Amino acid sequence: MNHSDAYLRLSYAPFCVTVVGSNPAESVYLETALRRVRGSLPFAIRRVSSVACSTFPVDTIHAIVFTPTSLAQAMPVDVETVRSATKPGTCRVYLFVGPGASPPSSVSLLDEFIQRTPTHGSESIAEQIVAFFREADDLNRHSTLLAFRDFTCLFVYSFLKILWPLSYIFAVLHVLNTAATIVGRGPWPGVLVNPHVVPAATFFGAFFIVHCIFVVVRNALFAMLIVKRIDGGFVMGAGAFCLFSVATARSISIVDGSTLRILASTILAAAAYLIYMYARRIRVECTSLSQLQAAMADARRRVEVLNSIGRQPLGSGAFPFFPFRSKSLFISYMHGSKWSSETAALIHRSTSEHGLEVFLDRSTIPSGALWRKFLLRAISECGCFIAVLDGDAAATDWVLAESAYAALLRKSIGKPRILLVVWNAERIARDQQNPFRVIYNDVFYLPPELCDGAAILPADHGELTAEVILRAIEQVRPMGLLR
Repeated sequence: MNHSDAYLRLSYAPFCVTVVGSNPAESVYLETALRRVRGSLPFAIRRVSSVACSTFPVDTIHAIVFTPTSLAQAMPVDVETVRSATKPGTCRVYLFVGPGASPPSSVSLLDEFIQRTPTHGSESIAEQIVAFFREADDLNRHSTLLAFRDFTCLFVYSFLKILWPLSYIFAVLHVLNTAATIVGRGPWPGVLVNPHVVPAATFFGAFFIVHCIFVVVRNALFAMLIVKRIDGGFVMGAGAFCLFSVATARSISIVDGSTLRILASTILAAAAYLIYMYARRIRVECTSLSQLQAAMADARRRVEVLNSIGRQPLGSGAFPFFPFRSKSLFISYMHGSKWSSETAALIHRSTSEHGLEVFLDRSTIPSGALWRKFLLRAISECGCFIAVLDGDAAATDWVLAESAYAALLRKSIGKPRILLVVWNAERIARDQQNPFRVIYNDVFYLPPELCDGAAILPADHGELTAEVILRAIEQVRPMGLLR
């Protein structure tokens, strides 16, 4: 196959195999094996003399295949090209050893990028490449559906948030109408009895009532189950909401004589409110993790962002009526700490053996994923976020961003549950400037019985075992008002 044919096919193929420096016989062996196992999966195959003279756009999933000869001839410029190609997660590098050829006997500049495989024959490499492409294809299809869901929720949120000010405006009109009726002045203002306005007045009045019911019930449960007390401010606020709701309901019964329309408006208002709450949750999950990482890299912005998250109080809005029960875990650890890396591996092994779906670092990201986007999705959808923190090591921007994002989600929508596995916890707790102390301010400050959705597992005393880790995860109470 010549270069023009390869690039012609690449222009529409979402997957591409780039064979570097192979001879004609080696190319025939590999292409034959690829065609035998690929099934209906379309991809392009191209031959290049060196990696540096080729391009690897991130919107195409690439498999770069070296032979022992081309691997031995790799130059520093090739290393940088491969590094840039593999960084987004849309490219993998393989070594193909053709019949009669010998595996490389010396260390190569590209050894750190090549996939570790038991054998490097044509059949083995072809199966791995096709499996890589199929995995990426499945991920892209799944991501497309999720992207459509996110887009829909963001659009719905932008539309439904307008219902709040309109419902309050109509609630005021309904309250005035009820007051006028009580003093004997009849329906007022007259706009409410206009036949063209009555359906809207009924719907927005019902929406206001539904909103009041949810707010009062959620805050009452929050006060009784979480705060453990009900203060005067809550009583006055709940009383006002109840009074306005009753007045609005009374006004609706006066201006709208259609029982069917009132019932339909109530059902529609309740559905709109629930859809809004779900869209709000998805909107929070769509927060950009990359933006948080960029903020961590800026010293001034880092302090502002971490303080805003750490000092943000837990409100009733963060507590869903039903807790999240996902069995997926996300493990964030400090790469510069040997203890943190080893502990993260222990947690991964212990939890995986007990049937939990575990995400550990970029190594767990499916082949072909844009890893920043997949990282965001993994934290957004996990049921438990485990941060393995070493008080003696410095945190990278990405570890801080992951922790900040998890803490932000917990305080905004009530998930994920957070477990801090900490070495030298007392040092972090004493240091008011430590970024983890700032992010997890309430976790370090509040006693465990008042800190729903998060807990600390000190690792200073006693050995960490699988039983200890699993028990600590189970003991983190999920946020939820109805238990």
